[in-house]
Amino acid sequence: MVRHLHPFAMVVAAAAGLIFSWRDISEDAPAMRWPLVVGLASTVVIGACAALIDMEIIPAGPRIEFWDFGWTNHCALAGWLVTLAAWAAWFGLSIWSLVYGTVAGKKAYLNAGSSASGWAW
Repeated sequence: MVRHLHPFAMVVAAAAGLIFSWRDISEDAPAMRWPLVVGLASTVVIGACAALIDMEIIPAGPRIEFWDFGWTNHCALAGWLVTLAAWAAWFGLSIWSLVYGTVAGKKAYLNAGSSASGWAW
């Protein structure tokens, strides 16, 4: 049970940080606050799901098989779904960064968003 303490503590810390700082996020463009809060909350939920799957509270589900250029890969359905959700959150947050950088006139956010969306593809 001790090995599961670190991921769970990270999820709790992320949730606490989001709860206590949501009013101060994106002060330059208040219209962009809620999309960011939703994106960050989704990463907290994805992290919580990953921790609960690792602790075996959420069952991993059936194993699925992928054929990839002559190699066969196996993974659990729950792990695959968490990976898919994490990719979607990464892409969504990169698009938010692009839009926020454009609306607020912050070049660093625009650069980070374009770099992150390139990594997502």
